[in-house]
Amino acid sequence: MKNTAMPAEPAMSSAILEKLRATDFPKKDISIAEAQFGFRYVNDYLGELPANGKVLEVGCGSGIFMGLLKERYPGLNIEGVEPLRDGFAALGSINQYIRDQGIQIRKIGYEQLEPQHRYDLIYSINVFDHLDDWRDFLRFVEPHLTPTGVCLILCPNYGFPYESHFKIPVIFNKPITASVFRKTIVGQEERKESHGLWRSLNFVKLQQVRKALAQTSLRLTVRRRIIEDMIVRIGNDAEFRKRQKVIGTLGKVAYKTGVTKLFRYQLFQNVMPYMQLELRSDATRQTTSGT
Repeated sequence: MKNTAMPAEPAMSSAILEKLRATDFPKKDISIAEAQFGFRYVNDYLGELPANGKVLEVGCGSGIFMGLLKERYPGLNIEGVEPLRDGFAALGSINQYIRDQGIQIRKIGYEQLEPQHRYDLIYSINVFDHLDDWRDFLRFVEPHLTPTGVCLILCPNYGFPYESHFKIPVIFNKPITASVFRKTIVGQEERKESHGLWRSLNFVKLQQVRKALAQTSLRLTVRRRIIEDMIVRIGNDAEFRKRQKVIGTLGKVAYKTGVTKLFRYQLFQNVMPYMQLELRSDATRQTTSGT
């Protein structure tokens, strides 16, 4: 799959985006920025699918991203699920608006799906770290990919001791971090209308994912270029820059000093602050490192 650096500005025209920008919804700007971010990565995979390929989005959030894909690829069979659980209730109004535009998003989790077919692509953008049981999700993916199918996962890696939603350092583990930063956590959930967001986080680590995948027939490729792309995003995406000043500053320093080049090695990948994981069916269970 072609994997190139993120462009400075997305060349995207969209009727859905035009309508949304003219409306007033909670978290609208963040939701649009996140949809455009996801589009840059999933788009390459979709372009390689057969005309009527089957696609599943796990965790649609606002639903904007799925709306963009439906516009761009009307011939694909794209399904989406979003239960709007802890921390995401504020996205309900946008999600409803998107569904009113004819975009079908089922208000369930992947756990309730009973697919009668396999998927050419399953993707999850900034959702894997919120799943009740991410290991169970891997077990779901394994039998539901076509032989040439791929599962794309993008999310924070808690092998790096920083919690990006609340912008706080991780002190050993989730319980201790919660104890130390309780006031910060409660205050942010109140201000951002994201009650239950902390509870939803599972603190998944890349090293844990590697271990879990060793028990499956899925082959893992870690796309390390995602870190440099995120650094570029800090400079190009004002909404993201506003939310992630600390990690953006650290990223720029790491890039300028050449530290990001170390992510070609598995040991250092385990402490990457963000991860792009590509899972494919492979009987050899080989683990690879990609660009």
